[in-house]
Amino acid sequence: MTDELQRAWEERARAAASWREGDAIGPVLEALALSVALEVTGALPDTSRRAREDLRRVGQRALLHAGAERRDDEDEEEALRIAITLARDGLRALASRAPDPEPAPRSSNAAAEPSPRDVARLLSGRLDPYDAASIARRIRASSRAREELAWALRTAAGVDTTRAPVMLAAADGEAMRDPASGRRVAQVDDPRTGAALVEVYTFDDGQLAAYATSDAALRLEGQGLRTTSMQPGYWSGHVDGDGALAIALFVGEERFDLRVTR
Repeated sequence: MTDELQRAWEERARAAASWREGDAIGPVLEALALSVALEVTGALPDTSRRAREDLRRVGQRALLHAGAERRDDEDEEEALRIAITLARDGLRALASRAPDPEPAPRSSNAAAEPSPRDVARLLSGRLDPYDAASIARRIRASSRAREELAWALRTAAGVDTTRAPVMLAAADGEAMRDPASGRRVAQVDDPRTGAALVEVYTFDDGQLAAYATSDAALRLEGQGLRTTSMQPGYWSGHVDGDGALAIALFVGEERFDLRVTR
């Protein structure tokens, strides 16, 4: 479901790659801003690593000159300030850093909680990059909107939506991997009710992620397994090597022994 958004990002990233000092900075700011949207949907790691690195390097250089940009009109000056703020957030996403603890840029709808329609507009890939980044940041800040986004992505991927939705972004705003881009390798059910508790997915880049149907604390342990993110209802880590892996999965204080194959 993020294909259109990814294609929009790729087009912007290609346009930004040719930026040189003295060129208009707009194309670079737009590509950086759209990176925020891809991060929130979990699709940023699915793009070309080289394209991400090229945009990050160009973005770093372009933002050094952004402070010297000036507009005669007060409204245009404010629009530029917002664009630069969103672009810096995108540069942060490309560098795989956690979101800065600064408030979202001010705009007429910045404080409004995103609606299901906003989520659909974001995923369409047809939004202005700054609008897309603004919606993405509002989704990042709202647990309800993150659940709506997760539901939309899982529905599009044909995943069983009778289960509770997976959260794609943590409470502190760190993006989570989109399970639709991975492969499910294990499911843990509640031994008392038979309801699904946790699903475990593997990804082509060596990452493993666990998604709970609640905000229970998750932890996975195993040889060659290194934790990279642990949030309520979500865990991710890197696996060294391929093949079968014995895992101890902890849901709160309850332990489940799994054997998964990458």
